[in-house]
Amino acid sequence: MGRLDIQRLHPTWEIDPAIDNSGWNKHTRYEGLEQARQRAKRVSSWLASHPWPDEARVMLVIHADFKIRMLEAVLDDLDLEDKLESVINTAWTAIRFSQGQWQLDTYNAHGHLENHMITC
Repeated sequence: MGRLDIQRLHPTWEIDPAIDNSGWNKHTRYEGLEQARQRAKRVSSWLASHPWPDEARVMLVIHADFKIRMLEAVLDDLDLEDKLESVINTAWTAIRFSQGQWQLDTYNAHGHLENHMITC
């Protein structure tokens, strides 16, 4: 989304001068698949080793693509993406860490979204 699009949608916003009509993320360099998998391993290791209180619930707000990388890491399955349906943006997924193992409880729950809001 470029500067003019943002201004049209949000006329009262003060928009960073670095954002032009080529878009807000023009300088962003995305990580590659292997880099994302390594980052997911680091995050999942931290989650598993952090001294959470008993029965703690932790929420991660992450991009859908990284959700797949996280699930690959915690479930130790690099083919997981081929086994699951397409990840839905803003859907929620629940995993549980019990007795040293991660378990997938819920994937792609989207009952909170109206049909026209679901994108993959």
